[in-house]
Amino acid sequence: MQKENHNNSAVYTHKLLTIYFIFMVVFFINNAQAQNSICYVSEQGSGDGLSWSTTTDLTTALSDINCNEIWVQSGIYYPSEIVGDTFSFLIDRPLSIYGGFLGDETTIAQRIPGQYPSILSGNIGDPDEIDDNSEHVLYIDGSTSNGIITSASKIDGFTIRDGYSTNTHGGGIYCNGNGAGSVCSPKLNNINFFNNAAYGGGALYNDGNNGGESSPLVQNSTFAYNTASYSGGAFYNQANTGTSSPLFENVTFYANHAEVAGGVMYAGSFNGDSSPTFIHVTFYGNSSEQRGGLFAIASTTSRPSYFTVINSIVWANTAVIEHPLVVNVSSRGEFLNTAIDVECPTYVGVKYTCTDTITADPKMGLFKNNGGFTLTLLPHPVASAIGVGIVAECPDSDQRGMVRPQGEACDLGAVEMKISDEVIFKNGFTAEDD
Repeated sequence: MQKENHNNSAVYTHKLLTIYFIFMVVFFINNAQAQNSICYVSEQGSGDGLSWSTTTDLTTALSDINCNEIWVQSGIYYPSEIVGDTFSFLIDRPLSIYGGFLGDETTIAQRIPGQYPSILSGNIGDPDEIDDNSEHVLYIDGSTSNGIITSASKIDGFTIRDGYSTNTHGGGIYCNGNGAGSVCSPKLNNINFFNNAAYGGGALYNDGNNGGESSPLVQNSTFAYNTASYSGGAFYNQANTGTSSPLFENVTFYANHAEVAGGVMYAGSFNGDSSPTFIHVTFYGNSSEQRGGLFAIASTTSRPSYFTVINSIVWANTAVIEHPLVVNVSSRGEFLNTAIDVECPTYVGVKYTCTDTITADPKMGLFKNNGGFTLTLLPHPVASAIGVGIVAECPDSDQRGMVRPQGEACDLGAVEMKISDEVIFKNGFTAEDD
């Protein structure tokens, strides 16, 4: 009898343990699914966001801690949440957000590049006025207790446009890594930055001040028609006692403008480090009303900042008063294996390094849709940019997603040409360039 009771007790205990085990497995599976769920967004979404048929709105998805990955259907999205003193979309935690979906895809790879644009617009007021636009279309905050923003956080497949401010920075994106321990360094991929304006950094402001860091990885993206009423028409790095050293790869900068200095970039790093790197970048037609049609850089003598431009095209950039490329305070820089249409820059006694630069005209085509998520400029298929890139610095693909290199060496700039380009895109060139 005693043995029978013992056996019954063992069976009962085994059943309890089995039930407990099953409960814990279900709990952890459900918890993992909740923490890694995809949330689906559309313009008119009002559902739970768990499928394309029950989409939610973008502001709700960004604020939902269970939405670690967000898929955004084609459409135009306007910020509706006040961040600081303006309406902005807010990312204040690690997550990834993808645009460019028709609305029936089951994998990210099923997106058709450029076919279904997802647009984040700051034109929130009168569509014919800019003074009432959002000051920052997107505010990325890596200074909160929710966690730092690293390149594991991806923003991919969007057009960010029409941010406007005359008294602050970052009309398109304000990337906040200000303060010790703060980091705002997301991966920005397949992004068009169009028609953004600010006091500094028309499209993008990287705030790495006071011991923080803001060094985004920007790939396969285009900055066009962005302006600054002060400096940094396209973007502005700030790293006073901090770090702001972004990497740009397969990026096009076209027709950006600054009223004072740095048609593309302003980098300030007093007792900090702002040393951006540009690999396979096309800089074309950028301008400054006063100085530095390309870059304006200011740093301290004890900690000079250093920019690097590799396998790129630097052409037709202008400044009205002083050097069409670079003005600086205590900074250095290098143009390596790059097509450049002016002599190697010298400014206030600083001689930049120009190694294996190419002075023959790459004969750029029209700024237009040449394939991929973003608008680009094609070099002429038989001009100076073709097949002369340093192979060791060559990415696996170009801004459009085309495999690099097509020949023995890759082409300079953001775009890799191939035989079919020579046929398809000849009409993109002027008659004298054919």
